[in-house]
Parts: sequence; structure tokens; C-alpha cells
Amino acid sequence: MSLLETMVGLALSVLVISAVFHQLTTATLLVHDYRLAQRRLFVSGQVEHLLDTGLAAARTNPLPGHPIADLTSAGIKLAADLDGDGRLDAGSAETTVVSLETGDRGLSLRHRIGRQKMTVIDELPAGSRLLALDDRGTPARRARDIALLSMPIGTSQPGYFAVAPPR
Repeated sequence: MSLLETMVGLALSVLVISAVFHQLTTATLLVHDYRLAQRRLFVSGQVEHLLDTGLAAARTNPLPGHPIADLTSAGIKLAADLDGDGRLDAGSAETTVVSLETGDRGLSLRHRIGRQKMTVIDELPAGSRLLALDDRGTPARRARDIALLSMPIGTSQPGYFAVAPPR
């Protein structure tokens, strides 16, 4: 075998190895991006579920008033007389709070039903926030002015939930 044939064989081997390495790198990046997208969808689904079920329960309130009892920069408080006794029990499932709180691990989504509080999602991306909009699409200043509710996670496009008008 001549030196030229050996050099061509070596060049082809290097070319094949670099192509395989490139394919492995691309596959690794695709798997990483897929996992990030999957987590974003999971987090968005959890947020949507909390807001949707909380608002559905609050809309069944036989008492007059708005389903959102309180609004803060960190979260919302939903209230409904679920047992029909004519009053809201703060320590029961009649009072639900969905909030964003900063803790040891960063921003977290928390859910409180009555006295029971749980972390739904830890380590939310920066930029996650609660949006409460009035019927003009501007940030609502009071709970009774809220027409749309949303919680965008990071920079994702949020889902919006219509809030029933007060009776």
C-alpha cells in the first residue's frame, strides 16, 4: 500500500468519524430541546388546570359577588360557598389561592385549598407572572374588575381564562 492510499484512507476515516460525531451532537441537542419543550408544556398544563378548575368552582358560588375574592401581585384568591350554608369558610375548600412565591429554589407555583398548601411546580422560569386583565385588556386594579386571567410561564404564550361577571 502506498503512502497516498494510506493518506486517502486516513482522510476518509476522519471524515466518517466527524460525520458520526456531528450526528450524535445534533441528536443530543434535539433530545435536550424536546425535553425542554415537554417540561414547558407540562408546566403550562398544570397552570391551566389550576386556574380552570379554581374558576369553575368559584363560578358555582350561589352567593352574590365576583368569583375572585382577592388579587395581589403574587396571586389570586378564589372563593365560593360550595356547601350552600350562606357563608365562606376560610379553612375549607371554599377558599382557594393560586400564587407565585419566591423560595429557596427560585419562583414556585403554589396552591392553597383551605389550610392545606402545596407546591405544584418548583423552579419556574424567569418572567413567569400572573396577569389579571379588565374588560379593556389593561391590568386590573381590583378583583371585581378582572375579566381575563392568565399566568404566562417564562416567555411562552399563555392561555387566557374568562372570569364570569358578577351577578
